[in-house]
Amino acid sequence: RRPVGRRWFSGNRYYQGKPSPLSSASREQRRGEDKRQAKLRRSVTQAVGLVIIAGLVYLFGFVRTISLPSSLPASVAGELKASANNYLNRHWYSRLKPLISHSRLRAELLDQFPGLSGLGLELPWYSSNLNISDSERQPLARWQTTNDANSYLVDEQGTIYANPAGGFDYLVLIKDSTQLEIKSGQSQINLQAVNFINNLDSQLAGIVPISGQARSYELIDAPREVRLRLSGQPFFIKLLYSRGVLDQVDELKEILSYLKNRRITPGQYIDLRIPDTAYYR
Repeated sequence: RRPVGRRWFSGNRYYQGKPSPLSSASREQRRGEDKRQAKLRRSVTQAVGLVIIAGLVYLFGFVRTISLPSSLPASVAGELKASANNYLNRHWYSRLKPLISHSRLRAELLDQFPGLSGLGLELPWYSSNLNISDSERQPLARWQTTNDANSYLVDEQGTIYANPAGGFDYLVLIKDSTQLEIKSGQSQINLQAVNFINNLDSQLAGIVPISGQARSYELIDAPREVRLRLSGQPFFIKLLYSRGVLDQVDELKEILSYLKNRRITPGQYIDLRIPDTAYYR
């Protein structure tokens, strides 16, 4: 402090007469109050910033809803959405868009829904909605192994997959006696055999009395051999899926006509594996 006339100058303040002994303490008090207010303002600003960031994360970085294609049946769509939500609930961190594992979620859903050949997952940056697109398998035939009573389906890629809901009774039934180990979701089947059986079955639909009988087809260990079994008949029919369907159908018509005219019923089989020749036993 220094005197300026009869006033004292201290900092940027003037005091009349002698300086007050409390002026120094007052300044410290005011400085402390200013610091507390500045700290409070910083805290409020930080809290508001965190709230804004949390809101943006919730709105744009957090998976809150799931959309499915309208083409899916309502029952399947409901189960698929429930399974996806169950995965996100079990892996809670996956609801944060940067942390979600598309491959793990896709693998789990495909494992639970083998009728789907693929799933597309899309998470736009501007949305909190998970879009799921699907591609359904187109089954060609039913599949059953001799050591497994479960029912499977075969699609157009030769992939075997589970048929948990049953149904599809209109499809051809193929029974596998080759001891094939079923690995659902993997391509395992020779499509030549499946396509041959489908074509053969459509041709047999016009042959009496075969058209009125339940039919099943069996693949065995013999090379390229297919066995056709008819309900109520003591014999089966041997065919080769490496030969033309129409040729074997014509030969089958001839042998059936021959046996009918002579009132012969084979006790074991009819063999059409050799071209232009038919055997029965």
